[in-house]
Amino acid sequence: GGGGGGDANGAVDGPALEGCSPVLVYALKRLARGLGSGRSGARQGFALALTAAFTEIPLVSLPDGLKLLKSSLEPITQSTKGAEARDILMGQLFGIAALVRAMATRFKSGDLPLDDALAFGASVAEETSRLAASKAYLAESAAAVVLELRAALGAGMGKLFDRSPALTEWITTPASKAGPEVVQLCMELWPYLPQKVRERCECVPQGGVKAKDWAAVFRRDRVETVRDALMESSYVHPRVHGVWDGLIKRAVEVPGAVETLWDVACEHGLFTSGSHQRRYLGFRLFSQLLPLCEPEAVPSLFSHGFIRCLLNNLNKEDNYLHAAAEECLESVVAYCKAKDTPQQKRLSVIAALQRLGPNRFDKVSKRNAVRELIGGLSVDDASGYMRELMGIFVHAPADGAKRAEGAPGGELVGNKRRLWALEQAVGLWPKLPAASQATLVKFLVTHAFYQSDPDAAALKKGKKKSAGLIEDAGVAPLAEPLDGLREACAVRVSSLLERNLKAQRASSAGKDDKPAETKPAKKGKKGKKEDSEEEDSEEEEAPKPMDVLVDILLSLLAQPSALLRDVVEHTFKAVAPAVSEASVVDMLRVVMARDADNRNAGGEGSDDEDGGPLGEHDEDDDGDDDEEEVGGGDSDSDEEEPGRSNGDAEAMDLDFGGSDSESESEESEDDAPFDEKRAAAIKAALVKAGALKDADDDDSDTDEDPADAMDDDAMFGIDKLLGQAFKSRREDINRKKNLMRATRDFKFRVLSLLELYAKCQPASPYLPGAAMPLLGAMQDALMAGTPQSSALAERIGGVLTKSVCHAKDLPSGAGAEPVTAESIAGELKLAIRAAAKPAGAGGDAKGFAKPATAVAMYLLRVLEAVSRLEKKSGEDEASPDAVSAYRDALEVFKTNKRCRLKAPFFQSAFERHPPLAAALLPDLAALLEVGADKESSRGEYLRAEGAKLLANALSLGRRRSPAVGVAAAKHRDVIGSAVAAAIEAPCRNNAARAETAKLATQCMEALGRLSPDAPLSTVVDADAILNAVKKQFAVPGMPPKGVNSLTRACTLLGLVAPEAVPGAAVEPSKKGKKEGGASGEKGGKKKEKKGKGEKRKGADGAKDEGKKVKKSKKQKA
Repeated sequence: GGGGGGDANGAVDGPALEGCSPVLVYALKRLARGLGSGRSGARQGFALALTAAFTEIPLVSLPDGLKLLKSSLEPITQSTKGAEARDILMGQLFGIAALVRAMATRFKSGDLPLDDALAFGASVAEETSRLAASKAYLAESAAAVVLELRAALGAGMGKLFDRSPALTEWITTPASKAGPEVVQLCMELWPYLPQKVRERCECVPQGGVKAKDWAAVFRRDRVETVRDALMESSYVHPRVHGVWDGLIKRAVEVPGAVETLWDVACEHGLFTSGSHQRRYLGFRLFSQLLPLCEPEAVPSLFSHGFIRCLLNNLNKEDNYLHAAAEECLESVVAYCKAKDTPQQKRLSVIAALQRLGPNRFDKVSKRNAVRELIGGLSVDDASGYMRELMGIFVHAPADGAKRAEGAPGGELVGNKRRLWALEQAVGLWPKLPAASQATLVKFLVTHAFYQSDPDAAALKKGKKKSAGLIEDAGVAPLAEPLDGLREACAVRVSSLLERNLKAQRASSAGKDDKPAETKPAKKGKKGKKEDSEEEDSEEEEAPKPMDVLVDILLSLLAQPSALLRDVVEHTFKAVAPAVSEASVVDMLRVVMARDADNRNAGGEGSDDEDGGPLGEHDEDDDGDDDEEEVGGGDSDSDEEEPGRSNGDAEAMDLDFGGSDSESESEESEDDAPFDEKRAAAIKAALVKAGALKDADDDDSDTDEDPADAMDDDAMFGIDKLLGQAFKSRREDINRKKNLMRATRDFKFRVLSLLELYAKCQPASPYLPGAAMPLLGAMQDALMAGTPQSSALAERIGGVLTKSVCHAKDLPSGAGAEPVTAESIAGELKLAIRAAAKPAGAGGDAKGFAKPATAVAMYLLRVLEAVSRLEKKSGEDEASPDAVSAYRDALEVFKTNKRCRLKAPFFQSAFERHPPLAAALLPDLAALLEVGADKESSRGEYLRAEGAKLLANALSLGRRRSPAVGVAAAKHRDVIGSAVAAAIEAPCRNNAARAETAKLATQCMEALGRLSPDAPLSTVVDADAILNAVKKQFAVPGMPPKGVNSLTRACTLLGLVAPEAVPGAAVEPSKKGKKEGGASGEKGGKKKEKKGKGEKRKGADGAKDEGKKVKKSKKQKA
């Protein structure tokens, strides 16, 4: 708290506090003391509580509240430190503000008369004015309290000035001595000021000006009067004082007020002062004024002093205001790039930034702000900017003329300024529409080859056309035809026309390349129909341009070049919104393609590249055959090995000294084409040398070694052929390894494109269809079992969880192909099946459960949204397809022992989609009755998991999901009987008994919270629960946690729990046997090891002792 002292200063007198209880008096004093706390947020909390207390407790009067503040907070003495004095003063101000808000509530409800409110308001005004005069940092908060008082009293605020001399003296401070708070109070309280007080206020217009005549407030002389006071507002740095909010809000409503306020208060006030804080305030005010002002006021905001200060601080990074200047320029660029920024405003900003001349702002500031803004112009913006540049070219001032204030084009005058405008206009050519391009060409032709004649006002009618051209483009008063500007116009229009002519020739050349079409004289209806069908088929066969571009990008992505990959990624990011479904399928096909070492893993019946491991072959396999499926690949390959052709083995069996299995495995891995000519040549050489018998001599029964019949010449004759064979074999192996490495690298790069596409287009209709193929590719990679494939699987999992399934937007075109409820429901069932089955070469693979769960959650979210669009379900109803899918999942979870689904999988779905939990309450309750008639570990596990899921679903509550409350009321009999069955079910493990009892009690508590108006005994069958508890307590050995839980359950029903039979004494041998399953056996082994160690130590010790004895004998000898 803010320190005691209230009791030392004397108790607070007053009839209200005397009638309060001691607890209330202590609470009020404690709240008042807490206002002086310097801890962050404490003062606000105590003030809020004090407001509520004085609002809700009419026994405590508001004047007593002021006395309470004075007596509770410590007095400021000479020994009080500066920080403590600040906290005490701020505490008094916060307490007064709390009382004012309490007064507003009482006055509005009619509990406080007007006279009492005025009397209390006068006391508050006096105290607040005193605090504002004591310390400068309290003035802004004190002014806010006075404005709160104005909002509470309304029209009665005018009567307060006669009762509060301190407030009148504060508000009538001379302008030369006034602070920003005086200006703020004068502006806000202007309509309520009495005539005598208004005449003494120098901060409001005089001379019979009516209140709220804001045009008079923003006259130049009036703003100059309060300029010094406004400049003092920088003491609240880095914040912007509240006086500026009111001034800016009213200035934007008065024509010309923004220009006057900026020029007087900022240009000739804040930016001319030597204070960094005031210049920083100027930057902040500019960022606030730019979005609010009209386009006509933009040149005034980009004043000379502001531009100079901005450039000076942008030029050097060690300047004090460098960061503030950067932030200001970034806000300007961001505002101009915003889609809702008016075109005229954007063009005015660009012209104002170029006032210093072409590219000078970018050169001095070392930023490309102007170039970036010009490059981001739209077609309409470019046309408007071109018109403005044409006006600059026509009306450029002469060399001796004075530059117009705020005119774009800057300090350049005469021909230099015209040449700058000409370059800018020609540079906009690619962004201009055809009409604007024609206007620009007319403008350039007119100034290149024509002269204006002022005496040709009345000409023949035949020359009206040329007069219209001049009126349309405008003509600058250029010199002779040989003038440099005319030559520049001629050169530029020639280059533009040449560029246009080349474009036309290119387009016409593309048309001429097509074969000429011959038209028959007459055609019947049938002939026309056939021709139209042929044209349609040709159009269908022709690939789309975007698909061709993506194919090119994929081909470039396969190249081993970091620069190409960077170019491909940036290009793909730019064209991502136009990527078609075929392109997405192409990228998925690359990721799903099997590696070179994994193409025959499944034998002859394996899926091809386009198939998925989760989509087709899972349909034919049962959940109980997962382990057989995982190990089936190896058995099939082993069976196929002996079945290879004997002829090939005889011809190519060159692995001398190697095992048969190694040669066979290498042959199975080699995908190189079989060179029959080379094999025949090697075989012929071996036969010729006598190292191999001919195939015709296979009938001989001799088992002689062919090498025994070879002489030295025959052995050396085949060395060259053997060297070539080994070299070819090594090259084939290296080629295959390089191919495998390149294939995996290519997959990683394509995955980067898919990740980029998912981030750039979260609402793409092709993302839901891409989730399952990616999950299938991940399972294929895990089943390969190699470190490289594991890294690929991890990367696919990251793309799924962080990008594809992280998209929160509803796919565009939902409700139509390919995003329909039927298709998404099929994908969801496949995702749940994938999450339920083991993945990887060894059963469960680490990292597969999380992506599979993420895919299921993503598809569930899309399915719920699409079902609402197709009106298959209401706002508070679950999708029927989703309910069916998760009901099947619960059935698999209940019946299949090898199911890998866990409780968190269902909990995440229920928390994100409560209506789904409401629809599955009977199925969850059925889990509590599994195996309730006999002892089994499987039944104990399912009952505990079911109770956990049921308690989680019921705890969602009626507020978050009314459907849960309705479903619980509908199925409460089923839920009650299931809870009773779970409590009564026998258990082998005492820990499982206690846990099940605890979870069942939580289900009852959640069920009771759903029906707060009715006793729990009317919601469930109390007798069934009591009988179940009795039966469970009759079995000895229930842990204390279980006893407490079931006792709690009986208490909730208003019943008396029976006594639990204490646990029977366990024999030491049985206890050691039970505990030895985990720790006992280990402990026994440790003891045995220790005993052996002692024996060894003893033997070693004896040995050592013997050595010592022998050594001593030798020494004696």
